[in-house]
Amino acid sequence: MWRKVCFVIIVIGLVFSVSDYYFRMNDSYNKYLSGEYYFREKARTLGDDNDYAFLNPDAPQPDYSDPKAILLLSSGARVYAYGPHNGVCTVISGDNVIRDFPLNRLKLENEDTDYFYGKKQYTYDEYIDRLKELTKEQLDSPLVSDRKMAGFLKVKEFMIILVCADAAVFALLFLFYKHELDFGFDLFLVLGALYSIFFDMVCAFAF
Repeated sequence: MWRKVCFVIIVIGLVFSVSDYYFRMNDSYNKYLSGEYYFREKARTLGDDNDYAFLNPDAPQPDYSDPKAILLLSSGARVYAYGPHNGVCTVISGDNVIRDFPLNRLKLENEDTDYFYGKKQYTYDEYIDRLKELTKEQLDSPLVSDRKMAGFLKVKEFMIILVCADAAVFALLFLFYKHELDFGFDLFLVLGALYSIFFDMVCAFAF
């Protein structure tokens, strides 16, 4: 009887791991649709004919302690833009979050600006594919609103490890059964069940 319980635990562990992978993908996309998750767009600042008006002694001098003022004086500086409204948006420049930055002072790198302005949303497949295409560096950058958007990728890595480990366990169990080595069979069956329980607990709480 206890052998059946161990087999059931291993199978349930596999089912849970696969189900968790697809659940995480669906949950991420639903949060994207609700606006909780979003992509920021890479952009560069644009110069202005009046940028150097401050060279005129009679002109008001910019506040060099204000990151926004410095950014407005720049041209070609890389930023991440999001939240467009009323001709302005929020940009991230280094460690600075600058609100109400003029949209006409930005050049978006993505030519399809409909996603930035919210006129279009990614389909489920497009959303998942875009996240899968991002590098680790991009996932750690301001390009994504939250690194958890792609949390399902880490779940997939763990799922593959579990599948490979269970495949190895079943291969050993078959060999032990074939050669009537009951002690080895029972030992690896119990270890496989315990490993499955431990693995699923880690996935449930780590991600």
